[in-house]
Amino acid sequence: MNRYSFDEVNHIHTLDGKPLSGTSSIVGVLNKPGLTWWASGKALEPLGWTPTKEAKSKRGICAIAKLGEIKKMHGEEYLELLDKCYRNHKDSLDKSADKGIDLHADLENFIKWRMAGSPGESPKFSDRIIPFICWSDKNVKRFLWSEAHCYSKRLWTGGIGDAGAELNSGEIVLIDFKSSREAFLGQFFQCAGYDIAFSESGLLDRDGNVIKSLGAEIGYISKYIIFPFGAKELTPWENKLPIEDLKKGFEACMQIYRIMGKEE
Repeated sequence: MNRYSFDEVNHIHTLDGKPLSGTSSIVGVLNKPGLTWWASGKALEPLGWTPTKEAKSKRGICAIAKLGEIKKMHGEEYLELLDKCYRNHKDSLDKSADKGIDLHADLENFIKWRMAGSPGESPKFSDRIIPFICWSDKNVKRFLWSEAHCYSKRLWTGGIGDAGAELNSGEIVLIDFKSSREAFLGQFFQCAGYDIAFSESGLLDRDGNVIKSLGAEIGYISKYIIFPFGAKELTPWENKLPIEDLKKGFEACMQIYRIMGKEE
């Protein structure tokens, strides 16, 4: 019986029957730049607020129109509107999460199709991932994994790495897909957490079976690449800091996570 397993329903990684701390949860101790401003804007949207980058005349029309609606509301209607304002950022995050699941599924299907040798007629992929497909055609020699599980007994962490590839340059890269508009340092720390775990456990399926091992089998990861699918134009972001520094950053996040008592 394998030591590692993954409960997909509750999204819990376990080792020897005991829950591991999730890699993505650990880096959650870091604030994402701009998140507070974004949440403030989402709270004001139902009241007629529009982004300041838009023309002031257009913003004024929207604000005045909404003000007219508010003046006609009864007390209960207005209270419902305020409640909507209060939870609007959470509702938006939930919708983004749903889209993110669809995005990851589409990317996983594409990568696994390529790993299988692109058999038969090309499946229909969403327009959203076409830029990634084009990048792959130009840069990827072969994909090595998609949605690979991993764990680190030393750090007591578990996770699922989106993808890995060997580039035409011969580099082995860890690829992570995000719905953000840009890549953040914390996301590279997350990649480092996967790297640490892959080096220890190898690449696993959800039942803990070893698919591949880093090192002699496929080499070691030399670069992290993040694709922020929330950007207007999808552009890959590569780590600027040395990988060893990013690994230290992940372990620092882990220490903060544990001190805060956030073990899962």
